[in-house]
Amino acid sequence: MRPITKSLTDGLVTRNLRDYDRERSAFSWTQARRFLDGLPKDRGLNIAHEAVDRHAAGPRREHLALRWLGRAGEVRDYTYGHLATRPKSS
Repeated sequence: MRPITKSLTDGLVTRNLRDYDRERSAFSWTQARRFLDGLPKDRGLNIAHEAVDRHAAGPRREHLALRWLGRAGEVRDYTYGHLATRPKSS
């Protein structure tokens, strides 16, 4: 699998990963784990908690978490707090 490469002039946003090989060689799961909360009562790790719930319970509650763009140009913004209170689908 080849990494995606883009010129710094592509798009309107500067990419946040400028040197993949350097970042990959410096990566450590031990260090990455320090940025994760884990589930309450040390019950493991859950991606939904890390991606939404921990932010919804903290100072990022009203920050933009997701922007939905519809085919007809509709835009719907969802904060972390809004995502955390939405009904769970089965």
